[in-house]
Amino acid sequence: MPRLTSRHGTSPFIWCAAIICAIISIVVIVGGIIVFVGYLVIHPRVPIISVADAHLDFLKYLLYFPQLFPLLIMMNLGSHL
Repeated sequence: MPRLTSRHGTSPFIWCAAIICAIISIVVIVGGIIVFVGYLVIHPRVPIISVADAHLDFLKYLLYFPQLFPLLIMMNLGSHL
Protein backbone atom coordinates (compact mmCIF):
# COMPACT_ATOMS: atom_id res chain seq x y z
CA MET A 1 0.00 0.00 0.00
CA PRO A 2 1.50 3.39 -0.96
CA ARG A 3 2.25 5.97 1.69
CA LEU A 4 0.36 9.25 1.42
CA THR A 5 3.03 11.40 3.04
CA SER A 6 4.89 14.07 1.15
CA ARG A 7 8.66 13.94 0.68
CA HIS A 8 9.10 17.68 1.16
CA GLY A 9 8.23 19.74 4.24
CA THR A 10 5.87 22.64 4.64
CA SER A 11 6.78 25.63 2.49
CA PRO A 12 8.36 28.68 4.12
CA PHE A 13 5.41 30.81 2.95
CA ILE A 14 2.98 28.67 4.97
CA TRP A 15 5.24 28.88 8.04
CA CYS A 16 5.47 32.66 7.68
CA ALA A 17 1.68 32.97 7.38
CA ALA A 18 1.18 30.72 10.41
CA ILE A 19 3.62 32.77 12.51
CA ILE A 20 1.92 36.03 11.49
CA CYS A 21 -1.52 34.60 12.36
CA ALA A 22 -0.22 33.36 15.72
CA ILE A 23 1.23 36.80 16.53
CA ILE A 24 -2.05 38.52 15.58
CA SER A 25 -4.00 36.06 17.74
CA ILE A 26 -1.75 36.68 20.73
CA VAL A 27 -2.05 40.46 20.28
CA VAL A 28 -5.87 40.23 20.14
CA ILE A 29 -6.02 38.06 23.28
CA VAL A 30 -3.63 40.31 25.23
CA GLY A 31 -5.56 43.40 24.08
CA GLY A 32 -8.83 41.86 25.27
CA ILE A 33 -7.31 41.08 28.66
CA ILE A 34 -6.01 44.66 28.96
CA VAL A 35 -9.43 46.13 28.08
CA PHE A 36 -11.18 43.82 30.57
CA VAL A 37 -8.77 44.67 33.40
CA GLY A 38 -9.11 48.38 32.58
CA TYR A 39 -12.90 48.04 32.73
CA LEU A 40 -12.67 46.36 36.14
CA VAL A 41 -10.30 49.04 37.48
CA ILE A 42 -12.20 52.10 36.21
CA HIS A 43 -15.74 50.91 37.14
CA PRO A 44 -17.65 53.00 34.56
CA ARG A 45 -20.93 54.46 35.77
CA VAL A 46 -24.30 53.95 34.13
CA PRO A 47 -25.43 57.10 32.28
CA ILE A 48 -28.91 58.43 33.03
CA ILE A 49 -30.91 60.37 30.46
CA SER A 50 -34.34 61.73 31.36
CA VAL A 51 -36.66 64.15 29.59
CA ALA A 52 -37.55 67.03 31.91
CA ASP A 53 -39.86 68.88 29.53
CA ALA A 54 -40.98 68.76 25.89
CA HIS A 55 -43.05 71.21 23.81
CA LEU A 56 -44.47 70.92 20.32
CA ASP A 57 -45.24 74.57 19.59
CA PHE A 58 -46.61 74.35 16.04
CA LEU A 59 -47.47 71.52 13.66
CA LYS A 60 -48.64 72.00 10.09
CA TYR A 61 -49.21 68.92 7.97
CA LEU A 62 -48.44 69.38 4.28
CA LEU A 63 -48.96 66.35 2.09
CA TYR A 64 -46.29 66.98 -0.56
CA PHE A 65 -43.58 68.75 1.45
CA PRO A 66 -41.17 67.66 4.17
CA GLN A 67 -42.67 67.95 7.62
CA LEU A 68 -40.92 70.66 9.62
CA PHE A 69 -42.02 71.60 13.10
CA PRO A 70 -40.38 73.30 16.09
CA LEU A 71 -39.83 70.86 18.94
CA LEU A 72 -38.22 71.83 22.24
CA ILE A 73 -36.84 69.05 24.45
CA MET A 74 -35.23 69.71 27.84
CA MET A 75 -33.14 66.77 29.05
CA ASN A 76 -31.35 65.90 32.28
CA LEU A 77 -28.08 64.05 31.75
CA GLY A 78 -25.96 62.50 34.47
CA SER A 79 -24.18 59.46 35.83
CA HIS A 80 -25.47 57.01 38.38
CA LEU A 81 -23.28 56.91 41.48
